[in-house]
Amino acid sequence: MRSDFTFVLRCAKCGLNGEFEEYTLRHECPECGSEMRLFRIDANISGESLRTRLRELLSAKARGDGISGRIFALLADSPDPEVRKLIDDALYEKYCRVHGIA
Repeated sequence: MRSDFTFVLRCAKCGLNGEFEEYTLRHECPECGSEMRLFRIDANISGESLRTRLRELLSAKARGDGISGRIFALLADSPDPEVRKLIDDALYEKYCRVHGIA
C-alpha cells in the first residue's frame, strides 16, 4: 500500500534527492554521508481523499501536533494548483467554523 504522501529530502552537500513514504525530517545521504533535509512533500492522493486528509492535518495541527503542521505548511507550498486550492479551501472552512460563518 502506498502512503498518502511522498517526503522528498535533498542533500545539503551533493544535492542528491531521496524519497520516503513516512515522515522523515532528516536523513544521512547515502552518497556523501552529509545531511539530507526535507524540502518537499508530494501528495499521492487527490480530490476528496486529499481534502479529507488536509482537514485531518489541520485539526491535528490545532491540537499541537507539530509534524502535522510541518506537513500542512510544506503542502501549502506545493507547485500543484489542485493541492494549493484544497489547502485554501481547508483554511477557509476552518475560518468559517471558528467565526460561525455558514
